[in-house]
Amino acid sequence: MPKKNSLTHSKKKQALALFQAGKLEEAKSLYARVCELAPVDAEAWFMLGAINAQMGSSAEAETCFRQAAAIQPKRPEIHYNLAKILEGRGNSNESSAGVRRGVSPPGLLGIDSVYFLFPVGSVPGPQRNPGPI
Repeated sequence: MPKKNSLTHSKKKQALALFQAGKLEEAKSLYARVCELAPVDAEAWFMLGAINAQMGSSAEAETCFRQAAAIQPKRPEIHYNLAKILEGRGNSNESSAGVRRGVSPPGLLGIDSVYFLFPVGSVPGPQRNPGPI
């Protein structure tokens, strides 16, 4: 079992580097492989969702964000990104609830940042939470 964990860790590092370099297809492929090898890896599902969102595959992004939320339901960045996808697809009721779960005052849940969707070519990563909206 430790081999599998080190294998997925290595693949996630490679995938993140590819994602940050804007090589979305390659990053998507690696994150998808991690999700196959470790289906309870919420981070991999989240990143796969973010990549799908950037590539315009909102249905696939929604599926990935939902999977990540099922694994780690208290992660606000997952709910925020799921809400933004739902909002873009016209599901305002579920979207509003997701944004409320995804945006919290800094430190409330033990974290002080949330992830936002970025346009292709921008630098992805955590951004400071501006506080309650």
